[in-house]
Amino acid sequence: AYAIATNVVSPDQVLVVTANLSGQPVRIDPADLPDLATAKVLLATHADPAPGTLRPWESTIYLC
Repeated sequence: AYAIATNVVSPDQVLVVTANLSGQPVRIDPADLPDLATAKVLLATHADPAPGTLRPWESTIYLC
């Protein structure tokens, strides 16, 4: 299972938090995410996060 939260920071900036709530890798449905192609990683629990895929217990905060 995974969780996604978004927060509008300004009219052109959104924070996106993704979290894997299990000990198994998960793929996030692309329809659940905004476009992360140009997003900046602000904080991550694992090195080299990959948008759309979460390793066990991984969480990432993006600024889009």
